Amino acid sequence: MTLDEPLQAWKILESYVPHGVHKLGISNFKLSMLETIHNQAFVKPFVVQIGPIRRTDTMLKPAKFCRENNIMYQSFGTLTGNPHLLKSEAASALGGAAEVSESVAL
Repeated sequence: MTLDEPLQAWKILESYVPHGVHKLGISNFKLSMLETIHNQAFVKPFVVQIGPIRRTDTMLKPAKFCRENNIMYQSFGTLTGNPHLLKSEAASALGGAAEVSESVAL
């Protein structure tokens, strides 16, 4: 897939904004694709979804780009991708203190 294909799709989605679609977002992307869409789009991405990741400089770049460009950065699959988190002492303690499950606490 070239960068032109997602941009063409984004342009089609933009055409729905005047007809009641209020926000557009992107998921499963490379940073270069997000940058291209953001730089060339009339309707900027409102939200970006990214799956469970390990904290590395490479993976933190999309979060930094989103922060700098006022784009909501949303995780998906965090719990299914990291089931060990549900068994952590921190999740258990927080859940107990708030009287909620570990998954809600996280």
